[in-house]
Amino acid sequence: MNFEQMPRVYVSATMRSGSTLVSNILNAHSKVQIIENFHFQRFLYNKGERLNKKNVLFKLREMGLRLKIRYNVNINEKKVIKNVFKKKLTYKNIYDELMKEQLNINSNIKIVGEDSAMNWRFIEKFCSLYKNAKVIHLIRDPRSVFASWKKATYQRNDYWGCIINCIDNMNYAKIYKKKLSKKNYMVVRFEDILKNPQKYAKKFAKFLGIKYEADMTRPKKWESLFKNKFASLGWSSIEKKTVNGFFKNRIDAWNKILTKKEISLIEHFTK
Repeated sequence: MNFEQMPRVYVSATMRSGSTLVSNILNAHSKVQIIENFHFQRFLYNKGERLNKKNVLFKLREMGLRLKIRYNVNINEKKVIKNVFKKKLTYKNIYDELMKEQLNINSNIKIVGEDSAMNWRFIEKFCSLYKNAKVIHLIRDPRSVFASWKKATYQRNDYWGCIINCIDNMNYAKIYKKKLSKKNYMVVRFEDILKNPQKYAKKFAKFLGIKYEADMTRPKKWESLFKNKFASLGWSSIEKKTVNGFFKNRIDAWNKILTKKEISLIEHFTK
């Protein structure tokens, strides 16, 4: 499989909706690297912007510094810049060169992609950029999302914004499911993965065109597997620690955390 044939993987969801768990499942595969905190759409893509050497140079240098300082991820920005300037200045070419750079993490990696939480509105554009796009879109029970924010967030008084995000995310999932090809787009409920992780790990592998590996559903091995990759375990607000498993108790934990009034309001607005 050459680089042009490689699937372009994009995982997205609202915050606290399972994108890290899906990325962990995929990163446990010997040939896959899903990058967290890359944020192509947030920091590089600007709809309608005319690209030139000056703004592309700024974008790539900013990305290199941000990834290094915040996440200790190194990219060879000079090499990326050099290769980008050899081609037509398009977002597709910029993204491709950044993805190629991730193939240097280790020689086994054949598929690279990103976990892009909160960027579900970019999914259709991403699919238009790549015929071989492989998007996994997560939705989760809004009561669980709200409970997670209530248990752990920087916001002290208002968690309700997360419900607006949930509604928007679910509405777009309904639109994309009708509009986008099944070859490019998959929407999955977080709760279903927790109930049957092996079934969904196999689905993800088939979707990406790779063979399922048992390590994808052996979470106790994930931490050691991630040592040679830019990947980290997910963090649970319910457990209040990093987690490396499929905990079914997370499905209905909201029932013990939320008040009757909160549950009633959430169910009313999210229908």
